[in-house]
Amino acid sequence: SNPKFAGIVLTAPSRRDGSNLRNPYDNYTDAEIAALASFNASGGMIVVTGWSDYYESYSAFPAADHMAAQQNRILASLGSSLRIADDGTNDNELNGGQTPRLYFDTYNMDNPLLEGVVVDPENPYDRAYSEVFSHYGGASIYVVDGSGSPTTTVPASVSPAVYAHATTYSADSDSDGLGGNSVPKYPVGENDERLLVMATEQLEGKGLIVVSGAAFLSNFEVQAQISDGSTDADTQKNYSNYKICENLVKGFNEVEVSGIADVRAQTDDGYKFVIEGVVTSNASGYDKDTAFFDCIYVQDETGGICCFPVAGEFKIGDRVRITGYTDFYQGEPELQVTQITRLSEGEAIAPEEVSAAAINDRSAEGRLVTVKGTVESFELENGLVQTIMVKDAAGNVARVFIDGYITTAKDVENLAVGCEISATGLASYDDTFNAPWGPFPRIRVRDRADVICTAASGEPCDGGPDCPTIQFVDVDHAPDCWYHPAVDWAFVNGVTTGYTATTFCPDRNITRAQAITMLWRAVGSPEPTAAENPFKDVSDSAYYAKAVLWAEENGVTTGTTPTTFSPNNPCTRAQVVTFLYRYEKQPAVSGANPFTDVSETAYYHNAVLWAVNQGITTGTAEGLFSPNDACSRAHVVTFLYRFMA
Repeated sequence: SNPKFAGIVLTAPSRRDGSNLRNPYDNYTDAEIAALASFNASGGMIVVTGWSDYYESYSAFPAADHMAAQQNRILASLGSSLRIADDGTNDNELNGGQTPRLYFDTYNMDNPLLEGVVVDPENPYDRAYSEVFSHYGGASIYVVDGSGSPTTTVPASVSPAVYAHATTYSADSDSDGLGGNSVPKYPVGENDERLLVMATEQLEGKGLIVVSGAAFLSNFEVQAQISDGSTDADTQKNYSNYKICENLVKGFNEVEVSGIADVRAQTDDGYKFVIEGVVTSNASGYDKDTAFFDCIYVQDETGGICCFPVAGEFKIGDRVRITGYTDFYQGEPELQVTQITRLSEGEAIAPEEVSAAAINDRSAEGRLVTVKGTVESFELENGLVQTIMVKDAAGNVARVFIDGYITTAKDVENLAVGCEISATGLASYDDTFNAPWGPFPRIRVRDRADVICTAASGEPCDGGPDCPTIQFVDVDHAPDCWYHPAVDWAFVNGVTTGYTATTFCPDRNITRAQAITMLWRAVGSPEPTAAENPFKDVSDSAYYAKAVLWAEENGVTTGTTPTTFSPNNPCTRAQVVTFLYRYEKQPAVSGANPFTDVSETAYYHNAVLWAVNQGITTGTAEGLFSPNDACSRAHVVTFLYRFMA
């Protein structure tokens, strides 16, 4: 009566105590028999197994008390056509060293219990090729007609599962006159009739009945790995009993597939669910560069969810079935995976365009989405884009996040404050980001190529309220100001944040540390790899330390002496163009020198000529470059702007 139970397994009732008859021994009561029949009638599965009559060779032992007779009382009460024979299955030719130790591989593959069992008909009875059914010390089974008499006619309700070998015979081991030639055999092919050792029966409106002549699900037969003393266990396949039991468990526990929305609605952890859906992010076993660490996202028509841990060869478009338990990581619901199976492949889901509000209110969380708008700001981590704040048409801002290990070979292209952007990824959540202020909702990008930025149109800024540097009160915002486009470019690309929040100080002389830092930021803030800092005047904690070390190890600068960089010295015009020239690996130059103040023997001669040829500078006046003049902040960002164009 307890709905918790889906099936009952009844192995043969023990009759022996060592080598003697157990005293006393028990039989099923009428009440127990009635309860089992009621259970089966209510849909409960009944598994009944036998045992060889070899273990019943006792005197003064009533036939009605024999194991087979007791098990058959149950089967009769269920209305089953199947019975267990009061015999022992033996084989003098095909055995495992003892006549009752038998391994069968003749199956009815139409029976659901045999799903997935491996059989090679070209190599019969060979455990290196086939999964054999372990039937040790067992009996045979048979079918009865409406009057209860043995018959060779198998009703439609019965599905044979496992047959014995052609050489296997029924033995009346306990000499009670039962078994032997009186046990029916059943056809498995033309002129080939054999004993039956396992079958199932499905009666209308009742639970499944499983009958086997031996305890096929004992710990001897059901092994995760073969360990029965075989010397060549590594080359042998497991017993089919293992898969039969797996399929039996599936029958006990019919899979109830839940919608992902139901999983997400569970606010407590530890609840078991089975979901089916389409993978929307690659697993690391398929493509490490586009995979989130040991997890995938899966989506169905009701929603999407993160599933962890998954590291196999699962890919975008695979349809999977996942069993797992509810959990939460960094505030985001996830399914802790206990089992995952690929059902099909090639069903990739198209991203859904959503608003920033849908990201922020978490209504899209777990799903593959695209948000569009303009870039409000962005941040780098280790020289690569990590965070982008995107303002949509409604004026709401969503956070786009890129894990540092995602497609590191190429960064987001054309990214700049104010540019148009389309970002595709998984709507996600991380309550550790910028805690406690957030924002915690985010779009988690699978591939940097999924972030598409539209480059600036090239039209000059008109100095209106949408000008990205309108806050700098000391910048000439007129469209024809020579340095205005460069200041806008430097600000939106993170090359500089200004001198203060409201000033840029375009005419202020720049230091060597500031100039190197601007170049370093312009080329993506690459991480230096040098083990030691050669400059005594560059502190490891200085804002420009990484920039200077990167520049030194890449030949951009050699310092003012071998052990000093002079970070606070004014940076000259000659030094700035030399930094750029060395960054370009000192390409060859040609053409006449237009400047009378640039000597052919000067260290910066080739750098100045190259800068002129590249359109980076035209000098300070006709025939003059003024190489030793201090370089202003406006000049440096203009040089960089022209260099990066």
